[in-house]
Amino acid sequence: MTKSILVPYDFTPAADRALESAITIAKMHEGSTVEVLNVVTKDSEKNTTIAKLKEVTDKHDFEIGHIVLTGKVLHVIPETLKEMNYDYACMGTHGVHGMQNIFGPDALKVITDSNIPFIITQDTKSIENLDTVVVPFSYSKESIQIGQFIVDLVDHANCHIKLVGYMDQDQWLKMDMITNKAVIAKLFKNNELDVEFVNMGKDGSYEDNLLKYAEEINADMIAAAHFSGSILSIRKNFVRDMINNKYGIPVLTVKTEANSNASFSAY
Repeated sequence: MTKSILVPYDFTPAADRALESAITIAKMHEGSTVEVLNVVTKDSEKNTTIAKLKEVTDKHDFEIGHIVLTGKVLHVIPETLKEMNYDYACMGTHGVHGMQNIFGPDALKVITDSNIPFIITQDTKSIENLDTVVVPFSYSKESIQIGQFIVDLVDHANCHIKLVGYMDQDQWLKMDMITNKAVIAKLFKNNELDVEFVNMGKDGSYEDNLLKYAEEINADMIAAAHFSGSILSIRKNFVRDMINNKYGIPVLTVKTEANSNASFSAY
């Protein structure tokens, strides 16, 4: 299926990695489109900015559209995503502090309040392929809804899914975990994706062990849903920590409450 991808672009290395990643994904889906969005504070800046964007996009062997809008970043990006009905947004971050300096203290709201999937990159890595995807999940049913988006995104012939469950000592939650494990595994296998379950060590935090494992296997992407009440909020800032992980691994995330009415059945 074709994809329409918006790349908020601010002429930084992190934005370059986001654009490179968007092009990689678009090439995986014939007929897909990529557009870059820059937000200016004055209408008089538009022509100069369009020219600068064209210099950047002309370097790539892929046709890229340009959008320059006036306003505030935190308002313009969500509004554009909603009005233009994009399938994905691919956005670069500059680390927690850098992102706050550029986008303001509510920068994460652009990601966590959106109803479409975000692919987040840092300035050190872009997505060159999607051969290995690490997927954290828990006993909450929302945590496995990310599976639908992974199936939609990857090249099934080449992708290997590493499922990393968060295990709780509560026996009832363990039962829910086993159910979720079966459901998400069947979803991937029905779509001809290779699946492996990975047990994290008990030493250290779940988040730290997850990220260390993803780096050790040279994962192309981490895919983690975010939602209120998530056990993958084992720490309050789980999503933030994934997005700004010290290894620079790109992250796919989506707010699963927004998609709770979507069909999710592996049976």
